[in-house]
Amino acid sequence: MNEDTTRREFLLGMSALGLLLPRAAGALAQGTMPARTIPASGEQLPVVGFGSSKAVLEIPTEGTEPVERVLRRLVARGGRVVDTSPRTEAIDARFGPLLDLPGLRDRLFIAAKINTNGADAGVAQMRQTQRLFRRPTLDLCRSRACGTSAHTGPTCARGRTRARRDTSA
Repeated sequence: MNEDTTRREFLLGMSALGLLLPRAAGALAQGTMPARTIPASGEQLPVVGFGSSKAVLEIPTEGTEPVERVLRRLVARGGRVVDTSPRTEAIDARFGPLLDLPGLRDRLFIAAKINTNGADAGVAQMRQTQRLFRRPTLDLCRSRACGTSAHTGPTCARGRTRARRDTSA
């Protein structure tokens, strides 16, 4: 750890290293980050990403610079996935612009969660995330508590369709 590395950056790096150790020889030989294929689309996604909860929750006390550095380092090393959950609007209003920065916006895969009950509340939460993250669509939206799976899928699809329609006008 050098003098410029923060404790958070060091721990994030060490946790990523732990995930890669079993594949370290292959990853080094490949020169790229190991990836997995999304079955439905065939898209390749790196196996290491940025789980945003703790670091983003610290934005009010630490500012956005530490999170921006981690995101830029993630992308520089071949990462793309940002896995996020809704937090307070004030925090996500500061996190969202980071996802929109030059060099990040077109390279990140945003995986968001809906953690509210009810179809209308779920769509509202997804739209708020889209607005705060400055994205007309999200790459992946997972419902954690929208209700039964019988209506969750159609509800999320309805929200995606509305978002696409709203941004094309």
